[in-house]
Amino acid sequence: PVNSPRVRLLRRLSGLTGALSFAFLDSTWFSAVEAEVYACSIFCTALCIYLALKWAEKPGPRLLILIAYITGLSIGVHQLNLLCIPAMALIMLFGRIKSPMRFIRVAAVLLLSFLVIACILFGMMPGMVAIASIFEITATDRLLLPYHYGTLIYALGALLFVSLSAIISTRTRSSLLLITLSAISLSLSGVFAFGGNPTTGTIISIAVSLLLLINPDRLRRLAVVSLWSIAFLMLGFSTFALIIIRSAANPPMNQGSPSDIFAFATYLGRDQYGSTPLLHGRTPHSNMLRRERLIVNADGDTVADYSETARIKRSPRIYPAVEGASLRKADPMLTSADSAFNQRRFDSAGDHYVIAGYNYEYLYAPELDMWLPRITSSSPDHLEAYESWIGMTDSSMLKVEASEAIDSLGNAVGKLDHATGLRVKKTTSRPTYLQNLEAFASYQLAYMYFRYLLWNFAGRQNDVPSQGQVDAGNFITGFEAADALMLGPQDAMPSSYGNGNPGHNGYYLIPLTFVLLGIYAQVRGGRQGDRRFYIVLTLFFMTGIAIVLYLNQSPCEPRERDYSFIGSFYACCIWLGTGAGWLASRIIRLGRHTSSSRLRFVILIAALLLPLGVPALLLAKNYDDHDRSGRTLTSDFAFDTLESLDKDAIIFVAGDNYTFPLWYAQEVEGVRTDVHVINNAYLNAEWYPRQFLIPGPKRSPLALFATPRHLAYGNLVSARIPSDTTAVDARTAFKYMYESDPDKGYAFPSSRIRIPSARRANDSIIIDLKHISGGKSTLGRRQIVTLDIIASNAYLEQPRAIYWSAPMPDSQKISFVRNGLDEGLAIRLTETDADTLRADDTRMATLLLNLFRYGNLDRKGAWTDEPGKSQVRILRRTLRSTAASLLDRGDKESAETALSLMKIHCDKLPCTVVPFNTYSDRYIMRNEAVETAGIYERCAKILGRNELHEQALAILEKEITTAAQWRNYYNLLPERLRGATSPHVKTAATNLYAPISAYLALGGDKKFISSHPLLQYIDLKEEAANWRIRSLRRQLLHDARFPLHPDSTEAHLKEYLQAGGKGADLLKYKEITGAKDFPAIPQ
Repeated sequence: PVNSPRVRLLRRLSGLTGALSFAFLDSTWFSAVEAEVYACSIFCTALCIYLALKWAEKPGPRLLILIAYITGLSIGVHQLNLLCIPAMALIMLFGRIKSPMRFIRVAAVLLLSFLVIACILFGMMPGMVAIASIFEITATDRLLLPYHYGTLIYALGALLFVSLSAIISTRTRSSLLLITLSAISLSLSGVFAFGGNPTTGTIISIAVSLLLLINPDRLRRLAVVSLWSIAFLMLGFSTFALIIIRSAANPPMNQGSPSDIFAFATYLGRDQYGSTPLLHGRTPHSNMLRRERLIVNADGDTVADYSETARIKRSPRIYPAVEGASLRKADPMLTSADSAFNQRRFDSAGDHYVIAGYNYEYLYAPELDMWLPRITSSSPDHLEAYESWIGMTDSSMLKVEASEAIDSLGNAVGKLDHATGLRVKKTTSRPTYLQNLEAFASYQLAYMYFRYLLWNFAGRQNDVPSQGQVDAGNFITGFEAADALMLGPQDAMPSSYGNGNPGHNGYYLIPLTFVLLGIYAQVRGGRQGDRRFYIVLTLFFMTGIAIVLYLNQSPCEPRERDYSFIGSFYACCIWLGTGAGWLASRIIRLGRHTSSSRLRFVILIAALLLPLGVPALLLAKNYDDHDRSGRTLTSDFAFDTLESLDKDAIIFVAGDNYTFPLWYAQEVEGVRTDVHVINNAYLNAEWYPRQFLIPGPKRSPLALFATPRHLAYGNLVSARIPSDTTAVDARTAFKYMYESDPDKGYAFPSSRIRIPSARRANDSIIIDLKHISGGKSTLGRRQIVTLDIIASNAYLEQPRAIYWSAPMPDSQKISFVRNGLDEGLAIRLTETDADTLRADDTRMATLLLNLFRYGNLDRKGAWTDEPGKSQVRILRRTLRSTAASLLDRGDKESAETALSLMKIHCDKLPCTVVPFNTYSDRYIMRNEAVETAGIYERCAKILGRNELHEQALAILEKEITTAAQWRNYYNLLPERLRGATSPHVKTAATNLYAPISAYLALGGDKKFISSHPLLQYIDLKEEAANWRIRSLRRQLLHDARFPLHPDSTEAHLKEYLQAGGKGADLLKYKEITGAKDFPAIPQ
């Protein structure tokens, strides 16, 4: 019987197994403990599915309205929840109609559900913002109301009107009133305002409302439920108001600065992230078209001019007016009506907005467009990645004759050849449709989706982020033979990447097997089973493969994206639970045939407990790499970084991973709120520099040369660099630049500016703007703002100390690489060449010993992820450099302090949690273990303690073993997989002799080397010679990029050649061929 106790028990067992399995999945658990939106988003998805199932049991309008409200709320969390609408539509269809139905009816319901998604995603979301923008402009321009009043009037008025319309519609018998209220309500909701076009929305709303004339009595109930659903959808969507309210309060963290409805539209549309074509669009070599204009030259000949790029006008860029600010280099897309509107605003008092210009879309050669393009990026890194993924090269692509211009009729054409009078198109390359399909199948679908799916249901190799390498981030089965066949010998890798990695979880295909059993059970379950299968399949597809199609990802993603597909894994866990119930029922059925009641009881218990082994397995395997109790590394590193800075310091930080912890420490824990933290990744955004002029609770604003009027309206985009090389005072140069002719845009008076020294009279730093721009004729916003911060600070009576965070690449320090004094966690900007200065090692040692925190990594079972490992290595480098500086003094007291630092290095930040690594420091290869052993050896000599010498040798012996393991692993890989290893594998393998050389130099036991099992088949003499040549080559690259003295470079070149290095190998490097005063290289 359907409702027998046994069936109810099996249902509960299925639900419990599926739910617990989903809770303990790798991706679900990660999202649950991460400060992100995806855990809450999947909760909303699950809640909507549950409510749809309840509606199927007992249909009624209240549950539909509640689902609409939850959907509206979930949009404020993440838009992924919309993707469960097709599955809910099938639940409601199958729940309402029990009899067999035609495929056409199912297809129609699915199409209707897709239309609902489109109406919310592309209609209501941009539509409500567009309508609110109209109200806001009208309120400030016509009614002279303050900012936000128009937005508030629309939000409250629209919600109130739609709600009242729903109430009135239940009571009125007038069809005309019902149609009128429906049309106005639909128009105000923006549900049909596709692309943010209220006019289109109004027309469609009227047309849809007129459909009520077909049968007003029958459709009245549908209209009422629809109006109530839209009202509650809008109510849920109104949570976005928090974004505008918070931003208008000017908090310290204000990403995007969406303080008004127009900035909020940009924020909601994620304009700063750009977009990629989905159904039809450009490919990697698509060229922007130029606007063709026929002009008469000085000789009186008519020639074609192609100086202007072809663009299509899109939405206007509207900003709150800033007192004293004007539009610079007015956008040519501004109409006379726009200019008149702006002039009225400039001439009036009170709050008002200004149309600064228009967003636009570039036109590309149509011949290079493709349907469903999967290969779109033109980045050199991405093109190189496409070659490795699908073998796509320029020679293997399709050759196409592509247009280069737009003529006066708007047609894409070739450029005009004035000699022949003919138009000539450019021959370029376009991916073939087969390459396009391969990119989708091999990278986007297989690697960026099914790999994540199998992480969760088959097993995961390790927790190392991957770009397709065989040694990191792949799925495994847990069966060594199968894994070795796919990825090479897993047991040959060092334990930090293999079995000892907390993220190494093999599930032996057990969860996947239960998923397949669940699919089988549904497919074989008759009509009801089929219907359940199609519902779950729809959810699986929409939250998995459909997202893959929508994201259209290019290679080299900066982080793993498994969290995007949690809804798909949720669907798989429904199948998993179904499979668990089916298997249990089959086992129980088999037990009926036994005559022993005791045996039947044992089989019953086994049948009930066996499925629960799946979540138990997931829990046991995943606990160690998801247990974050006691993990304080990130917040501790932020604390350490801030505490290492001078009072009122300014620090430029490299990206979100390092900036957000500092902001957290300041705003939540109140650590060093006097420090001004600048996210270098945001400096190119037009909204970010304006925030520097706003004071914080305990932090004064930056004293920039720029004022709010200079930064208004997105004016500051770039500044021209003239040819004049006369050094101009920085204050004079920036004043000239900011006050440049508005019609000509910003320009510096000279290509060289002089920043005065704050500590030495009559001294200064000369900055070459051409060098900063990389030889270009303009400086970008990021470079201008950075230079303004540094230069303006120099004119203060008490200049602030300026730092870069330690991970900041040299390329982002503009022209101040040589002025960076390494102080461990931060690089201090100095006024002289930092190589001539010395960091205050006494102060740093005091901080390291008495104040710094180290993330509790010395506790049992400690673990950290890859971003955490980079933080640990920075801390260890700081400890080593400070200890080495103290040892340079040569006295025992300093050596004791250095030894205390190294005890923290090895005990608080152990290599068992974060292994030592080999890294490049301005081309020079360095090894953490070699440096650590060297410091212990120095301590041993100064303090006369032989046990420290033995400790140094022990460190090197362990590192030799690790490096030999990497070499052995590399050698054991099949030839087809060697090219797909991570850079660190090749680095460790090719620098095997570095720890061996250091070990022998310290007097290590030669028998250890000669008898080491992993070194038996390596020619150490040849290894030493090759390692020396590579080391000297890197030294020459360092000399070319950071020259000290020509004599030292010449000595290094001579040493390189004597070691057997080839001059021709050096000429392959642009650093050497482009270096000035580099010694002549013999061929």
